[in-house]
Amino acid sequence: MSALMTKAEVANFLRCSPRTLDRWRSIWKAKKVDIGEVKLGRKAKFKRDRIEKLVETPKMWL
Repeated sequence: MSALMTKAEVANFLRCSPRTLDRWRSIWKAKKVDIGEVKLGRKAKFKRDRIEKLVETPKMWL
């Protein structure tokens, strides 16, 4: 299983604010992009390998 990251860790990894990450998440959800989001209770965690794959795929940022 891949390591799970918090929203703050993902924002730090992507070098953006947590609020910017929220905006990107809403866009990715609308485009049905799987970013490896897992809900644990009310908190969202993210799979590290999915986030790294997202960064490596330029078309995800269009």
